[in-house]
Amino acid sequence: MTLSVDTVWEVRASASDNNGGGFVTGASGTDYTLQDAAQLTLTDFATSGVGVTTLTSATGGFTAAMVGNLIHLVSGTNLTAGFYEITAYTDTNTVTVDRAPDDAVGGVSAATGSVGGALADPATAIAEMDRGHICYVKKATLTSDYDQTTAIVLPVASFGSNNFNAHMSIRGYDTSRTTTEFGSGRPTIRWTAAVEGIDCSAANDYGWSVENLILDGTSTGLNGIKPPIKYGVYVNNCLIQDWTLWGVGPDAGATQQKCDRTEITGCGSGGVNMRGSLSEMFIHDNTGPGVSFKSSTANTISHSRITNNTGVSSDGVVADWGTRVEFCTIHANGRDGIRQPNSYYGIQMGYANNVITNNGGYGINQTSKISPMTAQKLGEHHHNAFRSNTSGPWNTAQLIAGPDSVTLTADPYTDAATDDYTPNNTSGGGALLRNASSVANMDIGALRHADPAGGGGGGGIKLAGKGGGLVG
Repeated sequence: MTLSVDTVWEVRASASDNNGGGFVTGASGTDYTLQDAAQLTLTDFATSGVGVTTLTSATGGFTAAMVGNLIHLVSGTNLTAGFYEITAYTDTNTVTVDRAPDDAVGGVSAATGSVGGALADPATAIAEMDRGHICYVKKATLTSDYDQTTAIVLPVASFGSNNFNAHMSIRGYDTSRTTTEFGSGRPTIRWTAAVEGIDCSAANDYGWSVENLILDGTSTGLNGIKPPIKYGVYVNNCLIQDWTLWGVGPDAGATQQKCDRTEITGCGSGGVNMRGSLSEMFIHDNTGPGVSFKSSTANTISHSRITNNTGVSSDGVVADWGTRVEFCTIHANGRDGIRQPNSYYGIQMGYANNVITNNGGYGINQTSKISPMTAQKLGEHHHNAFRSNTSGPWNTAQLIAGPDSVTLTADPYTDAATDDYTPNNTSGGGALLRNASSVANMDIGALRHADPAGGGGGGGIKLAGKGGGLVG
């Protein structure tokens, strides 16, 4: 099946998987997917022979407004069941579809199908997607919008003349497709069996994006998002919670993965295990490392909070080499705040402008000594603030104090107990972080301090804790 690259799918919990489910953006007709019920359902669709794309119905009911909608033919004689685009309207009894719906044995007869209406299950739409497609998933009023007992496997795109159109997207929304939803405004997909969540392992070059969704493993599912082998998946503005293994992981070799503005919590193996970049993340309360980067020259994490990840070997961020950690708040993790177990490429590690507090081991721990002074001379370890890390701010056997390091003597946070890691104005605490980074007018750490009412300022992204999502 090769539907247009401009195909857009719609999923609504109160709709039906027998509906048409899709519309081709830019077509002359009306998008009938933005409704629960099909616009037309008939049981006498037919074609006149093998290879014929003219679809007829003696009952009739076609309109010109149906051009661009998908018709879902589900059963019939000599039928290849599937989704077909209505490309032209002739009259109430006749339309043209994008390809012949027969099975190469004979013409279709007595076929049942529907035009318009959303689909009910995101897995149904995703299984049909191809290069360039977008699937919108609408939030319902249910406790869990979309329950799953099997993995949602992202398909491989077919490549056309322009491979850059191969990227595919799954996007949640509440009332409008054009509005980014936060917190409880995002639809929930919930897995109630010991299976993968969104399985990207077969997805190929050019990848997928997963946006504006709550992915709930109910402490039963395996990995929330399983990465691909080649170029990666982009995760944006999601809550990934309660998976028995990784929130995003395990690493499979893809080198261009990216996660932004996403909260990961309650996962058994840890938060993230991948290669790529993370930004504006909140990774907390996992029983494993917050972030476990695999060897790469392009790993970065910035403007993120990595907190309260428990376990004697649970670091905030652990990476072999090739990783930069900047403008992060790394607090109360089971072992080290930042850990580099393999320093062969130590010069390529960079830690700057981070607040590193209350971790069970070192604030920063390079576990083997390979020319640490070289890294310091290049300014790779600077403007970090430390307090109450059990083994000390850094492993002095392997590292020296970085330039402009800050020793905190008081709690620097507004209220860590409620996940508010904005700097307070306490002397020896948050006051030392304010506008103290290596970048002008930026605080050390993930979040900027709140200015007094009427004073302007602010900045940064705050996530409200488990289930809360982004709040401004």
